[in-house]
Amino acid sequence: MVEYTLIRSKRKTLGIYIMPDLRVEVRAPLGCPVSYIEDFINKKEGWIRRKLSEAQARKSIRRESPLAAGVLPYRGEDRLVIFTDTNKVTFDGSKFHAPEFLANRGMADNRIRQAIIDNYKRITLPMLLPRVEHYGRILNVRPSAVRVSGAVKRWGSCSGKGSLNFSWMLAAVHPDALDYVVVHELCHLRFHNHSDSFWKLVESVLPNFREMKQMLREAEKRLEYILKGLP
Repeated sequence: MVEYTLIRSKRKTLGIYIMPDLRVEVRAPLGCPVSYIEDFINKKEGWIRRKLSEAQARKSIRRESPLAAGVLPYRGEDRLVIFTDTNKVTFDGSKFHAPEFLANRGMADNRIRQAIIDNYKRITLPMLLPRVEHYGRILNVRPSAVRVSGAVKRWGSCSGKGSLNFSWMLAAVHPDALDYVVVHELCHLRFHNHSDSFWKLVESVLPNFREMKQMLREAEKRLEYILKGLP
């Protein structure tokens, strides 16, 4: 059987995650029997080993450049980069397209980092708006505006006037992690602090929000090569 780390939370479904350090994490509901979990893993063993092999193959070249590795993160998964006769980085819903001349350049080149970031900015807002509307109805709140910023130090913010700002980096993270940031900022429309009441409100909407916060920390590590480039 595949070795894995089991993390239990208030989530309702089983999930398998391949971590950046090639660990396998299985996230399960609190009361889910171990026998059921192991049966689930056995059925998914082929998929797990294939994903581990793909991740290992990319790991050795990713530090050179995500473009050289041929992948960029999107919604928590690596998506293929196709080099074509284009003048900017774009995403077609399943894969990225990048100019051919970028293929062998490292992330130390600021032009490459900026081209990637600009693309993420374009695709983040359409991804965010339906989630803001969905959770806004649940919380009975409505922001005055929703914007995507170039922020790299924080995932989101809420202004005193009720405007929500979200980082372009959210296009790269798992949908559950994105939902956590959306709910976090919407809850600030009710509580402009991080009081016990604030966290209780977050938990009432997302019982497994702590797990989602951990997913964000993991995503930060994956995005580091874009933000900082190479030493």
